Amino acid sequence: MSTGRSVPFEPYDLVIDLISVPLLIILITYTVMTYSNLPETIVTHFNSSGEADVISILLPIGIFIYYKRINKI
Repeated sequence: MSTGRSVPFEPYDLVIDLISVPLLIILITYTVMTYSNLPETIVTHFNSSGEADVISILLPIGIFIYYKRINKI
């Protein structure tokens, strides 16, 4: 079984990596810096009339997202 890269590395791949990695770092940094400015409760569901009918606490949503990301690493 070969463990090498089966698809040749193209210059385009390097460009995409050089653009996406800094953008990802900026996105994570921005999220961490602005998380404390978010309200404690947020609307998570709207009914067919467009009215909010479910309000959730922000912390469990953040923990859920964090937990899902950790499992994929």
